[in-house]
Amino acid sequence: MTDITVAKEVELKLQQAHMQLLALFELSPVAMSLSRLADGCFEQFNDTMIGLLGHTRDALGQLSFLDVVTRAGRALAKLHRQQLLDVGRYGPIETELLHANGERIPVMLSGMRTARADGGEHV
Repeated sequence: MTDITVAKEVELKLQQAHMQLLALFELSPVAMSLSRLADGCFEQFNDTMIGLLGHTRDALGQLSFLDVVTRAGRALAKLHRQQLLDVGRYGPIETELLHANGERIPVMLSGMRTARADGGEHV
């Protein structure tokens, strides 16, 4: 028989840390999202992001970063994507995003590259 007390304690601490980070993400007054590095598609975003962009949760889940950034912002995004690939982060940068009603929203963006469990990467 093997004592798994330590392993269970570690598992519980990891679950608690995960729940705390999830709460910080979801409840943050700052708009936050996770998108796939490969194509920029949004995978997760908080309610503040939904409110900022004026889309429903379902609609925003069908979009990518390039769908919500202005044309000028797309060119800037290409430059910062290279920085993201080279050093693992970018920003802060000033750009504009597009609200669902077409209005331009000035924002300050920062991002970092993170690994996903399936081997892909997030921004």
